[in-house]
Amino acid sequence: MWADQHILKLSKLSLNMKDLLPEYSGIYYVLDENQTVWYIGQAKNIRKRWQGKAHHRIYQLESQKKYHFYIYYEAVNACDLNTVEKQRIQQYDPHLNESPVKTKKVLPAETLLRETISAISNFAFIVGVEDKHKIYICVDEECLKKIYDVQSENEKIALIKKVFISRKIYACQWENTFSGLNVVLTVHGISISINYWSRWQVTEDIDHFRDYIQTTLSQEPIKALTPESLAKICQQVNEAKGYFPRLAVYTSDLIKPLFNDPIDRESIKKQIQKISEDYKTGKRGVGIRPKINTVEELIINTGIDLQKYEGKFRPYPGGRISIQIQVFDFDFKKPPIVNNIVRRNDFKSENPLKLDTIYLLTGVDKQAWLIFEEYFKGFTKTAIQLTKHEGFIEKIYVSPKKSIVPAKANIKIESMGYSAWIPFGSNPEFPTFEAATTEFRRRLEDSNLPDFKITFKREGVTKLRLIPHKIW
Repeated sequence: MWADQHILKLSKLSLNMKDLLPEYSGIYYVLDENQTVWYIGQAKNIRKRWQGKAHHRIYQLESQKKYHFYIYYEAVNACDLNTVEKQRIQQYDPHLNESPVKTKKVLPAETLLRETISAISNFAFIVGVEDKHKIYICVDEECLKKIYDVQSENEKIALIKKVFISRKIYACQWENTFSGLNVVLTVHGISISINYWSRWQVTEDIDHFRDYIQTTLSQEPIKALTPESLAKICQQVNEAKGYFPRLAVYTSDLIKPLFNDPIDRESIKKQIQKISEDYKTGKRGVGIRPKINTVEELIINTGIDLQKYEGKFRPYPGGRISIQIQVFDFDFKKPPIVNNIVRRNDFKSENPLKLDTIYLLTGVDKQAWLIFEEYFKGFTKTAIQLTKHEGFIEKIYVSPKKSIVPAKANIKIESMGYSAWIPFGSNPEFPTFEAATTEFRRRLEDSNLPDFKITFKREGVTKLRLIPHKIW
């Protein structure tokens, strides 16, 4: 149900800033950015209830990657918590309150196998079985190239990598035993080995022996060699290599699914098709943009002055450029900010209540800032002169042992082996983390930069490292 003004007028914090919740008894409400009420609960100490991973709904909330959650809270006497909580749940009917508590989900290896077979079934086949404990599968490269009209070796490798990419949600992964396609996965005690057919194709005539029957592996459709084809192929390979595994014909499904998790077969194949289309439309591949080997070359190529900020900003340790941001989820005008030191240009302390704007002072790699400054305009700025109504703070202490860490964007240019973190904050036009990251992606997609990957890290709270005192 939607939140009303009773909830929306309450104090709130982003879920990832939960360490700043108050330490009094009360009712808390978990809402997403669309003001939908997800959960209502009570606590005698609200901050303690949400510390670390203590809350029983934390995994369910953190697993909802499409949403950003806020915790609204109101003070309620401990003796009234049960009554008020019950009234609020009846009034707003949050769906998580009535749902079972879920723990972190780890998908079984059989689901990974089923997804993989679904992805490769059009261009792969089962060769045979060794001692009923190892199944050999081959990917037919020529068939793959024909289906997706593959026009380069890089495109072929990219399609295969997409199929066998590591995904943390599975109990087991496809294991690469050495370079090239040679992967192994164990499911219910049975090993599945996948190779390119070219590793088996010791003579040109061997392709004439390939006839198939339609079968299944873990209930996913796939082809398998007929008994006659397997016998002829094994004979040819043994004669050429001298030794070859003793293979039996694959006659029946050896892996029966125990979990039967649903899989999106159509989506899996569309993802592979999308990579192929990107290569053909110039969005991927070698030579799409002029080859630039170093960051210095990139800066020069884009016409940026390397001396642009020399002597114009406050010094920052490590040769980094000082920049200023406005944090997303912290009010500088409320405690505990009044216990921090807010400065102005003359580095004198200033009462934060007298200032209109307070920035967090942080640093960024100089080269990264020169390259990406224009794309982060409005979300962060160089620490040059401030007006009399502005101030800055070097670290926001929320407790003696904790401080705020700003949101960051990581931009990686793999062709140069270059990666940099760039802090950023809120912008009046894009005040939320979601709005900001969406705008960054839009700006960077229209750039002429080399192929890059961008990921984001939300603003949060971190424990300070305590440096032991020396004993003299």
